[in-house]
Amino acid sequence: MDGPADLEEEAAEIRELYAHVQQSDPEDVTAAVGLTVLALGALQAYVENELDELFMTVVEELSPFVGLEDDDEVGRGLADETARRARRALELDPANNLAAFALGLALEWLDDHESAAAAYREALRLDPGDFAARVRVETLEDVELPRSSAEEATSHHARGFYLLRMTELVSNSGTEVGWTWLVTDLTDVCSAAESYLGKRVPGDDGRDTFRVDTHMPGRPIVIADLYESLRRMPDRQVAIDWSKVAMPDLAGELLPAGQPVRECGQMFFFGANEHFD
Repeated sequence: MDGPADLEEEAAEIRELYAHVQQSDPEDVTAAVGLTVLALGALQAYVENELDELFMTVVEELSPFVGLEDDDEVGRGLADETARRARRALELDPANNLAAFALGLALEWLDDHESAAAAYREALRLDPGDFAARVRVETLEDVELPRSSAEEATSHHARGFYLLRMTELVSNSGTEVGWTWLVTDLTDVCSAAESYLGKRVPGDDGRDTFRVDTHMPGRPIVIADLYESLRRMPDRQVAIDWSKVAMPDLAGELLPAGQPVRECGQMFFFGANEHFD
């Protein structure tokens, strides 16, 4: 990962753009979430490059984070900034589990384990499939939490969107390669899926994910397995029969372009998200 100095110039430009948005609308959720992600990225860059410690990669280890030294003014300042930004995002959007998880990370690095666990619990309540939040709670509270099926979950997000997942499992540890698209337009879903299908045909060995998740606030997540809708054309090419895909039109308010989401323990930015080994 790039160091803090490498990230700051670009981050400063983005931060300034968010500041302009907030000047016109102090309650803009997209800007608040974006500023939270920027602060979290700066904290991660500092921990991994300046302190040479692991950050997000230790979420599955059953031990608390190393923690920032009391006299580490830079590190603690970055963690405080992340916590402040996350709390503001949660004020504007109490259902934002990305902000809740970011708050937990910042507080755990500040050695406030009780408050961190509470933030992780909120992230997990909002997204029962957030494996990382579950592990952090179990670690900090020395408990074992029940597992929930993300397949049966209701979308907690305040705005609707599609997640098009086109990935291949390449290791037993869960490493995936491929793409996930976060979009709000059905046309974008179809074009991205067909483009992916033009490069490779998903297999039936259980290691491929080729599906669309439809999220609408307060409704069950609709999962459409595109693999089940593949058909062979007369020219022997494989195509998607969209008439067989359960992918409803989004109802209500849509996720604004540019706002990332956290779903099942992963953060996705608007548009294309590449997964690589």
